[in-house]
Amino acid sequence: MALLAALAHAPVLTAGFTWLDHGDLEDGAAIAPPGRWLSLFTHGFARTGFYRPFTALTLSLDAATHLGPAIFHLTNLLWHALVAMLLVLVGVELGLARRAALLAGALFAVHPVTSIVVGAISYRAEALVTVALLLAILAQRRGWTMVAFASVLVAGLSKETGLALAPLVLMCTTKLPLRPRVALAGLAGFAVALGLRLAYAPAWRTPAAPLTFAEHVGTRAGAFVRSALALVAPVDGSICDDTLIRGLDLSALCGFALAILVAVLALRRRGPWLLFAVSLIPALDLVPAPRFWSPHYFYLPLAFLALGLANAVGELRRLALVAAPVLALLVIASWQQARRYRDDRALFEAELEQRPSCREGWLYVGDVRRMGGDLEGAALAYQRAVAPHPGVLAYVDLAASWQNLGVAQLQRGEPGDAEAAFRTALTLADARAKRELTHDLAAARFAEGHADEAAQLLESETARPDASPASIVLRAKALESLGRTAESAALLARLPAR
Repeated sequence: MALLAALAHAPVLTAGFTWLDHGDLEDGAAIAPPGRWLSLFTHGFARTGFYRPFTALTLSLDAATHLGPAIFHLTNLLWHALVAMLLVLVGVELGLARRAALLAGALFAVHPVTSIVVGAISYRAEALVTVALLLAILAQRRGWTMVAFASVLVAGLSKETGLALAPLVLMCTTKLPLRPRVALAGLAGFAVALGLRLAYAPAWRTPAAPLTFAEHVGTRAGAFVRSALALVAPVDGSICDDTLIRGLDLSALCGFALAILVAVLALRRRGPWLLFAVSLIPALDLVPAPRFWSPHYFYLPLAFLALGLANAVGELRRLALVAAPVLALLVIASWQQARRYRDDRALFEAELEQRPSCREGWLYVGDVRRMGGDLEGAALAYQRAVAPHPGVLAYVDLAASWQNLGVAQLQRGEPGDAEAAFRTALTLADARAKRELTHDLAAARFAEGHADEAAQLLESETARPDASPASIVLRAKALESLGRTAESAALLARLPAR
């Protein structure tokens, strides 16, 4: 299983930081130095409303090696390989024939839907939750008390869905007679994870999408069709979340039919099919998440789907003749997907040609263009990121998009347009980003010849003990141009000590 996983996803080992990795890892939002690892359990994950301290801890362990993106990608691949191996053990434990369990592990190891979790470092939480839940199943059925406690605890501290799904998954796989000590250990792990979350998790920041009741139902049902295709016929390879808002149309009706089919399989066959149905609940977006749809939502469901499908075909006489070409095609598809994670351009540009409503993709392509000196192309990309698409749900960090648009315009010598962009971003930003934006706004005003306003905007920032060096320099320049040379020199004198 480990070799198959490595074969399918090997190109990620030479990939760089992409997508969310820039903020979470390069800027250090999701990691902490060794002396502050316990502090990861006392605040939210990175700069989000999530609480995922165990995920942050594993990322911080990788960062402590100072080996660059390679160690992060290697660790992601190892976690994925561990999931595939545990899936075989869980399959046998749930009554599958050994060769059916092996086929399930192989299908999961090489399936293209898993590429996003292997290739995008910041999506490691999916693999951690899946490892923890599979271990919890084994612990419950084999009587491993401490493993039951630790696995449920890790699931709850890796991602929100781990906390929600752990009791449901264990109820679906309970083996009679019930082992009271193991059940109590799992309950204790759940209680500790829940207690830490209640004590330290930030407020949930994602509002529900502004849809009518019919659109809420129809959009989810229509997205279910896209999800089914990603699992059963993974030829699209899309990672963009843009989702067409639907009413009760034909696509929604097809989605309802698929949901009914899954429910019937779950109730009649139980076992892996019941686990598959339960693990799909978070993908319904009943609790609003930033991205309405994403392939990483189906990493855990794919594991249980693989068990169900493998069990259904496991008795075929010539199983190897059927499985070998399917696995080979999946390896090729996953290899191609893995190559996309070498940089943001490879990850998004080709998909944007097919899905121009992918607003988040335009943000990152804009960053690539701006860093490459293509300021006009960057500004166009950012403008597409901030522009809503009627009838489509598509996530983007609007504050960052407006801010980066302003930076590109400022670099192009358009301070007036930049100022307007920065002022829009200020209405959307959190406290940390507002400090950066105040600097950017001051830079725009200084470029327009308003040194007095620039100096005033930065007065409170430069009075802070942790003032940004860039803001100190900018305010010193503004003061110098106003003839306040002594104040400028005194401000610059703070820099060498920093």
